Amino acid sequence: MNKKTILITGVGGYIGSALAIKLSEKYFVIGYGRGGNFKELQKKINNNVELIEGDIIDTDLIARAVRRADVVIHAASPVSDAECMADPWGAIKTIIRGTRVVADAVNVNKILQFIYFSTQAVYSNSKPRQMPFTENMELLPDNLYGSLKAEAEQEVLKMSAVILRPSNIYGEGHGVGRRASTVIEQFVESSKNGGGLHIKGDESRGIDFIHVRDVVLFVEKLIANQIKGGQVFNVSSNESLSLKDLAELVVKHAEVICGVKSKIIFDKSGEQKLNLKRRLDNARAREIFPDFPTIPLEEGIDELLKQKE
Repeated sequence: MNKKTILITGVGGYIGSALAIKLSEKYFVIGYGRGGNFKELQKKINNNVELIEGDIIDTDLIARAVRRADVVIHAASPVSDAECMADPWGAIKTIIRGTRVVADAVNVNKILQFIYFSTQAVYSNSKPRQMPFTENMELLPDNLYGSLKAEAEQEVLKMSAVILRPSNIYGEGHGVGRRASTVIEQFVESSKNGGGLHIKGDESRGIDFIHVRDVVLFVEKLIANQIKGGQVFNVSSNESLSLKDLAELVVKHAEVICGVKSKIIFDKSGEQKLNLKRRLDNARAREIFPDFPTIPLEEGIDELLKQKE
């Protein structure tokens, strides 16, 4: 067993829990978090995971956890603009103050590897921009979530963090949480039940999807290769799939796997919030991990269709 200790904040979340369960196969993991999913995670952990329940702005508790770590992965955050808008003060407190608390502890304890989970929303959500998004582009967030994350990036860059900007994460990751929360998972749930797959607005809108296990594999590579800070990586497929093509793919696979044929329902009056043909360049990530990503979209869809409730 490798003696490195990995601290993961936001361990009760979708990404944090997937990281904790996978990384504990090689390392000792300290998981820091709270909430309902935190309690669920306690049922899935092994002897290489220690869970600490606490608030991300608890300076003393964070400091004590960071002091024991060789690597810090900061994943504690709301995960959408809707969450941020529902509780703006809570979002500011978690994303800005919480990140500052973690970054300060990393700095004081001279942690050599600090990995921060940002978001593709720092590039923009609805503002027309040249595609694909690349790591050296100016950040032009146009919603609260992206704006807070862009500001938090400035906090962690001072501490030489490795910043990850994932595209749309989906899939079964053996962690906790994240049920029918992405468009893929919504389509899959509808198709399993033989319901309609609803597409609002322009069906040609493209989305870049990345499987949660590929995100975890990339983090494993960063740790194994001891990738130092001051670098930014898009964690993405570098492909843009239209909502129409995605719906057709899910319907096709659901018919084979589940024996049901669903209809695709188009609503042209629906509100359009995302850029057309959204895509994140992943050339930097592939310099470290040439085979990245490893899980084809069709394989990820099949896993979700076969997944039991």
